[in-house]
Amino acid sequence: QRTFEGRGWETPSPESVWRMSALAYYFAEALTLELELPIGIVSTSWGGSAIEAWMSSEDLREMGYEVEKINSNPKIEERRKCSLLYNGLIAPVEGYTARGFLWYQGESNRQTADRYAEQMERMVSFWREQWQAPEMPFYYVQIAPYSYKNSLDLDGVLLMEAQIDALERIPHSGLVATTDLGMEKCIHPTQKREVALRLAALALKESYGRKLPNEMCYPMQIQEVKYEQGEALVTLRNARWGLTPEGEEVLGFELAGEDGIFYPARAEIIKSKPQIKVVSPQVAEPVALRYAFRNYTPTNLHNTLGQPLLPYRSDR
Repeated sequence: QRTFEGRGWETPSPESVWRMSALAYYFAEALTLELELPIGIVSTSWGGSAIEAWMSSEDLREMGYEVEKINSNPKIEERRKCSLLYNGLIAPVEGYTARGFLWYQGESNRQTADRYAEQMERMVSFWREQWQAPEMPFYYVQIAPYSYKNSLDLDGVLLMEAQIDALERIPHSGLVATTDLGMEKCIHPTQKREVALRLAALALKESYGRKLPNEMCYPMQIQEVKYEQGEALVTLRNARWGLTPEGEEVLGFELAGEDGIFYPARAEIIKSKPQIKVVSPQVAEPVALRYAFRNYTPTNLHNTLGQPLLPYRSDR
Protein backbone atom coordinates (compact mmCIF):
# COMPACT_ATOMS: atom_id res chain seq x y z
CA GLN A 1 0.00 0.00 0.00
CA ARG A 2 2.93 2.38 0.44
CA THR A 3 5.26 1.85 -2.50
CA PHE A 4 5.20 1.54 -6.27
CA GLU A 5 7.47 -1.26 -7.36
CA GLY A 6 9.96 -0.18 -10.01
CA ARG A 7 8.08 2.91 -11.18
CA GLY A 8 8.97 6.59 -11.16
CA TRP A 9 8.69 9.87 -13.02
CA GLU A 10 9.02 9.67 -16.80
CA THR A 11 9.17 12.30 -19.51
CA PRO A 12 6.63 11.85 -22.32
CA SER A 13 7.84 9.66 -25.17
CA PRO A 14 6.29 7.08 -27.50
CA GLU A 15 7.53 4.39 -25.11
CA SER A 16 6.10 5.92 -21.93
CA VAL A 17 3.01 7.90 -22.87
CA TRP A 18 0.80 5.00 -23.98
CA ARG A 19 0.30 4.05 -20.33
CA MET A 20 -0.92 7.55 -19.44
CA SER A 21 -4.54 8.67 -19.51
CA ALA A 22 -4.94 10.58 -22.80
CA LEU A 23 -7.10 13.17 -21.08
CA ALA A 24 -4.53 13.69 -18.31
CA TYR A 25 -1.72 13.95 -20.87
CA TYR A 26 -3.50 16.65 -22.90
CA PHE A 27 -4.38 18.50 -19.69
CA ALA A 28 -0.75 18.55 -18.56
CA GLU A 29 0.41 19.55 -22.05
CA ALA A 30 -1.99 22.53 -22.10
CA LEU A 31 -0.86 23.73 -18.67
CA THR A 32 2.81 23.27 -19.56
CA LEU A 33 2.44 25.43 -22.67
CA GLU A 34 0.46 28.14 -20.89
CA LEU A 35 2.47 28.31 -17.65
CA GLU A 36 5.88 27.53 -19.19
CA LEU A 37 6.47 25.12 -16.31
CA PRO A 38 6.79 21.33 -16.28
CA ILE A 39 3.57 19.73 -15.06
CA GLY A 40 3.69 16.33 -13.38
CA ILE A 41 0.76 13.94 -13.57
CA VAL A 42 0.32 10.87 -11.37
CA SER A 43 -1.98 8.56 -13.29
CA THR A 44 -4.15 6.24 -11.19
CA SER A 45 -6.64 5.25 -13.87
CA TRP A 46 -8.60 2.00 -13.71
CA GLY A 47 -11.32 1.52 -16.32
CA GLY A 48 -14.83 0.62 -15.20
CA SER A 49 -14.07 1.09 -11.50
CA ALA A 50 -16.75 1.89 -8.92
CA ILE A 51 -16.38 4.89 -6.63
CA GLU A 52 -16.48 2.55 -3.62
CA ALA A 53 -13.04 1.27 -4.62
CA TRP A 54 -11.59 4.79 -4.17
CA MET A 55 -13.24 5.63 -0.84
CA SER A 56 -12.24 4.98 2.76
CA SER A 57 -13.56 1.83 4.42
CA GLU A 58 -14.71 3.90 7.40
CA ASP A 59 -16.90 6.15 5.25
CA LEU A 60 -18.35 3.14 3.44
CA ARG A 61 -19.25 1.45 6.73
CA GLU A 62 -20.98 4.63 7.86
CA MET A 63 -23.02 4.49 4.64
CA GLY A 64 -24.09 0.92 5.38
CA TYR A 65 -21.62 -1.10 3.32
CA GLU A 66 -20.50 -4.47 4.68
CA VAL A 67 -16.90 -3.91 3.66
CA GLU A 68 -15.38 -7.23 4.74
CA LYS A 69 -18.25 -9.25 3.27
CA ILE A 70 -18.00 -7.42 -0.06
CA ASN A 71 -14.22 -7.72 -0.27
CA SER A 72 -14.20 -11.44 0.54
CA ASN A 73 -16.73 -12.24 -2.19
CA PRO A 74 -14.83 -13.82 -5.12
CA LYS A 75 -17.63 -12.89 -7.53
CA ILE A 76 -17.00 -9.17 -7.04
CA GLU A 77 -14.33 -7.70 -9.32
CA GLU A 78 -11.33 -5.92 -7.82
CA ARG A 79 -12.37 -2.65 -9.41
CA ARG A 80 -15.58 -2.75 -7.35
CA LYS A 81 -14.17 -3.82 -3.97
CA CYS A 82 -14.30 -1.31 -1.14
CA SER A 83 -11.17 0.88 -0.77
CA LEU A 84 -9.05 -1.49 -2.87
CA LEU A 85 -7.98 1.00 -5.53
CA TYR A 86 -7.45 3.76 -3.01
CA ASN A 87 -5.14 1.51 -1.04
CA GLY A 88 -3.27 0.34 -4.11
CA LEU A 89 -3.06 3.48 -6.23
CA ILE A 90 -3.66 6.57 -4.09
CA ALA A 91 -2.18 5.70 -0.68
CA PRO A 92 1.37 5.30 -2.09
CA VAL A 93 1.41 8.97 -3.18
CA GLU A 94 -0.30 10.52 -0.14
CA GLY A 95 2.95 12.20 0.84
CA TYR A 96 3.53 13.85 -2.54
CA THR A 97 3.10 17.60 -2.85
CA ALA A 98 0.24 18.07 -5.32
CA ARG A 99 -1.75 20.96 -6.73
CA GLY A 100 -5.09 19.23 -7.21
CA PHE A 101 -7.12 16.20 -8.27
CA LEU A 102 -8.74 15.32 -11.59
CA TRP A 103 -11.60 12.79 -11.54
CA TYR A 104 -13.42 11.09 -14.42
CA GLN A 105 -15.56 8.20 -13.19
CA GLY A 106 -19.17 7.24 -12.66
CA GLU A 107 -20.44 4.84 -15.31
CA SER A 108 -20.19 1.86 -12.95
CA ASN A 109 -22.33 3.60 -10.33
CA ARG A 110 -25.36 4.23 -12.53
CA GLN A 111 -27.59 1.83 -10.60
CA THR A 112 -26.97 3.67 -7.31
CA ALA A 113 -26.97 7.24 -8.60
CA ASP A 114 -29.04 8.36 -5.59
CA ARG A 115 -26.00 7.77 -3.36
CA TYR A 116 -23.32 9.11 -5.66
CA ALA A 117 -23.25 12.79 -4.65
CA GLU A 118 -22.73 11.86 -1.00
CA GLN A 119 -20.10 9.32 -1.97
CA MET A 120 -18.19 11.94 -3.95
CA GLU A 121 -18.41 14.39 -1.06
CA ARG A 122 -17.06 11.83 1.41
CA MET A 123 -14.33 10.66 -0.95
CA VAL A 124 -13.02 14.17 -1.63
CA SER A 125 -13.07 15.03 2.06
CA PHE A 126 -11.10 11.86 2.83
CA TRP A 127 -8.53 12.50 0.13
CA ARG A 128 -8.02 16.07 1.32
CA GLU A 129 -7.56 14.86 4.88
CA GLN A 130 -4.77 12.54 3.78
CA TRP A 131 -3.00 15.43 2.06
CA GLN A 132 -3.74 17.76 4.98
CA ALA A 133 -5.07 20.20 2.40
CA PRO A 134 -8.76 20.97 3.02
CA GLU A 135 -8.99 23.34 0.04
CA MET A 136 -7.19 21.17 -2.50
CA PRO A 137 -8.96 21.64 -5.86
CA PHE A 138 -11.06 18.78 -7.18
CA TYR A 139 -12.02 19.07 -10.85
CA TYR A 140 -14.12 16.38 -12.45
CA VAL A 141 -15.78 15.41 -15.72
CA GLN A 142 -19.44 14.70 -16.44
CA ILE A 143 -19.69 11.13 -17.71
CA ALA A 144 -20.23 11.25 -21.46
CA PRO A 145 -23.63 10.49 -23.00
CA TYR A 146 -23.82 6.87 -24.18
CA SER A 147 -26.66 4.48 -24.95
CA TYR A 148 -25.81 1.79 -22.36
CA LYS A 149 -28.68 -0.65 -22.99
CA ASN A 150 -31.05 1.95 -24.44
CA SER A 151 -30.40 5.55 -25.46
CA LEU A 152 -33.84 6.58 -24.17
CA ASP A 153 -33.24 5.20 -20.66
CA LEU A 154 -32.26 7.42 -17.73
CA ASP A 155 -29.73 5.43 -15.71
CA GLY A 156 -26.77 7.28 -17.23
CA VAL A 157 -28.22 10.77 -17.01
CA LEU A 158 -29.32 10.25 -13.41
CA LEU A 159 -25.65 9.73 -12.58
CA MET A 160 -24.84 12.96 -14.46
CA GLU A 161 -27.46 14.71 -12.35
CA ALA A 162 -25.80 13.39 -9.20
CA GLN A 163 -22.49 14.80 -10.44
CA ILE A 164 -24.13 18.20 -10.82
CA ASP A 165 -25.52 17.88 -7.27
CA ALA A 166 -22.03 17.13 -5.97
CA LEU A 167 -20.81 20.48 -7.27
CA GLU A 168 -22.87 22.19 -4.54
CA ARG A 169 -21.69 19.77 -1.84
CA ILE A 170 -17.94 19.90 -2.49
CA PRO A 171 -16.17 23.23 -1.93
CA HIS A 172 -13.29 24.16 -4.25
CA SER A 173 -14.57 21.83 -6.95
CA GLY A 174 -15.38 22.28 -10.63
CA LEU A 175 -17.32 20.32 -13.23
CA VAL A 176 -16.54 19.95 -16.94
CA ALA A 177 -19.46 19.15 -19.26
CA THR A 178 -19.41 16.52 -22.00
CA THR A 179 -23.05 16.84 -23.10
CA ASP A 180 -21.87 17.49 -26.66
CA LEU A 181 -19.02 14.96 -26.82
CA GLY A 182 -20.62 11.57 -26.18
CA MET A 183 -20.92 8.77 -28.74
CA GLU A 184 -24.10 6.74 -28.80
CA LYS A 185 -22.43 3.38 -29.47
CA CYS A 186 -18.95 3.91 -27.96
CA ILE A 187 -18.48 4.34 -24.23
CA HIS A 188 -14.98 5.78 -24.81
CA PRO A 189 -15.57 8.97 -26.83
CA THR A 190 -12.58 10.00 -28.90
CA GLN A 191 -12.51 13.74 -28.17
CA LYS A 192 -10.10 13.53 -25.25
CA ARG A 193 -8.29 16.76 -26.11
CA GLU A 194 -11.53 18.77 -26.04
CA VAL A 195 -12.35 17.52 -22.54
CA ALA A 196 -8.78 18.14 -21.39
CA LEU A 197 -8.79 21.72 -22.67
CA ARG A 198 -11.99 22.40 -20.75
CA LEU A 199 -10.36 21.02 -17.62
CA ALA A 200 -7.26 23.10 -18.28
CA ALA A 201 -9.28 26.30 -18.70
CA LEU A 202 -11.03 25.59 -15.40
CA ALA A 203 -7.73 24.96 -13.61
CA LEU A 204 -6.04 27.99 -15.14
CA LYS A 205 -8.82 30.25 -13.93
CA GLU A 206 -9.47 28.74 -10.51
CA SER A 207 -6.02 27.49 -9.46
CA TYR A 208 -3.55 29.63 -11.42
CA GLY A 209 -5.33 32.98 -11.43
CA ARG A 210 -5.61 33.45 -15.19
CA LYS A 211 -8.23 36.09 -16.03
CA LEU A 212 -10.29 33.97 -18.39
CA PRO A 213 -13.99 34.72 -19.02
CA ASN A 214 -16.46 32.51 -17.19
CA GLU A 215 -18.00 31.55 -20.52
CA MET A 216 -14.75 29.81 -21.45
CA CYS A 217 -14.33 27.90 -18.19
CA TYR A 218 -17.74 26.76 -16.92
CA PRO A 219 -20.59 24.86 -18.59
CA MET A 220 -23.94 26.54 -19.11
CA GLN A 221 -26.84 25.78 -16.78
CA ILE A 222 -30.55 26.51 -17.01
CA GLN A 223 -31.34 29.45 -14.75
CA GLU A 224 -35.09 29.84 -15.25
CA VAL A 225 -38.00 28.36 -17.21
CA LYS A 226 -41.26 30.26 -17.79
CA TYR A 227 -44.34 28.73 -19.39
CA GLU A 228 -46.72 31.00 -21.28
CA GLN A 229 -48.93 30.77 -24.35
CA GLY A 230 -48.01 27.16 -25.03
CA GLU A 231 -44.27 27.84 -24.98
CA ALA A 232 -41.37 27.49 -22.57
CA LEU A 233 -38.99 30.41 -22.33
CA VAL A 234 -35.61 29.16 -21.09
CA THR A 235 -32.97 31.51 -19.67
CA LEU A 236 -29.40 30.22 -19.42
CA ARG A 237 -26.57 31.05 -17.05
CA ASN A 238 -23.04 31.60 -18.40
CA ALA A 239 -24.05 32.79 -21.86
CA ARG A 240 -23.80 36.59 -21.70
CA TRP A 241 -22.51 36.82 -25.29
CA GLY A 242 -25.27 34.67 -26.70
CA LEU A 243 -25.74 31.16 -27.99
CA THR A 244 -25.02 29.03 -31.03
CA PRO A 245 -26.24 27.79 -33.49
CA GLU A 246 -28.30 30.96 -33.92
CA GLY A 247 -30.91 30.69 -36.68
CA GLU A 248 -31.00 26.88 -36.55
CA GLU A 249 -33.10 24.38 -34.63
CA VAL A 250 -31.57 23.51 -31.28
CA LEU A 251 -31.55 19.80 -30.44
CA GLY A 252 -32.10 18.00 -27.16
CA PHE A 253 -35.18 19.61 -25.57
CA GLU A 254 -38.37 17.84 -24.46
CA LEU A 255 -41.65 19.17 -23.05
CA ALA A 256 -44.44 17.58 -21.01
CA GLY A 257 -47.93 18.66 -20.02
CA GLU A 258 -49.94 17.74 -16.95
CA ASP A 259 -49.91 14.06 -17.98
CA GLY A 260 -46.12 13.93 -17.40
CA ILE A 261 -45.38 12.41 -20.83
CA PHE A 262 -42.37 14.00 -22.52
CA TYR A 263 -42.28 14.69 -26.25
CA PRO A 264 -39.48 16.01 -28.47
CA ALA A 265 -39.64 19.79 -28.74
CA ARG A 266 -38.50 22.41 -31.19
CA ALA A 267 -36.16 25.01 -29.75
CA GLU A 268 -34.89 28.25 -31.21
CA ILE A 269 -32.35 30.72 -29.86
CA ILE A 270 -33.64 34.24 -29.24
CA LYS A 271 -31.22 36.49 -31.07
CA SER A 272 -28.57 38.25 -28.98
CA LYS A 273 -29.97 36.88 -25.71
CA PRO A 274 -29.11 33.93 -23.45
CA GLN A 275 -32.61 32.61 -24.04
CA ILE A 276 -34.34 29.86 -25.99
CA LYS A 277 -37.99 29.42 -26.98
CA VAL A 278 -39.20 25.81 -26.80
CA VAL A 279 -42.46 24.44 -28.23
CA SER A 280 -43.96 21.04 -29.05
CA PRO A 281 -47.01 20.40 -31.25
CA GLN A 282 -47.90 17.49 -28.97
CA VAL A 283 -47.91 19.60 -25.80
CA ALA A 284 -50.46 22.42 -25.88
CA GLU A 285 -49.81 23.59 -22.31
CA PRO A 286 -46.30 22.62 -21.15
CA VAL A 287 -45.55 22.41 -17.42
CA ALA A 288 -42.18 20.62 -17.46
CA LEU A 289 -38.98 20.81 -19.53
CA ARG A 290 -35.98 18.57 -19.97
CA TYR A 291 -32.70 19.01 -21.84
CA ALA A 292 -30.44 16.11 -22.84
CA PHE A 293 -32.15 14.08 -20.15
CA ARG A 294 -31.66 10.66 -21.69
CA ASN A 295 -28.68 8.33 -21.71
CA TYR A 296 -27.84 9.64 -25.16
CA THR A 297 -29.35 12.66 -26.88
CA PRO A 298 -27.93 14.44 -29.94
CA THR A 299 -27.20 18.06 -28.95
CA ASN A 300 -25.77 21.14 -30.66
CA LEU A 301 -26.19 23.98 -28.16
CA HIS A 302 -23.17 26.02 -26.98
CA ASN A 303 -22.35 29.46 -25.73
CA THR A 304 -20.24 31.55 -28.08
CA LEU A 305 -17.00 30.32 -26.44
CA GLY A 306 -17.86 26.66 -26.96
CA GLN A 307 -19.22 25.54 -23.59
CA PRO A 308 -22.21 23.16 -23.71
CA LEU A 309 -25.29 23.07 -21.47
CA LEU A 310 -25.47 20.54 -18.64
CA PRO A 311 -28.38 18.04 -18.65
CA TYR A 312 -31.48 19.35 -16.90
CA ARG A 313 -35.01 18.49 -15.80
CA SER A 314 -37.53 20.82 -14.18
CA ASP A 315 -39.73 17.94 -12.99
CA ARG A 316 -37.31 16.41 -10.51
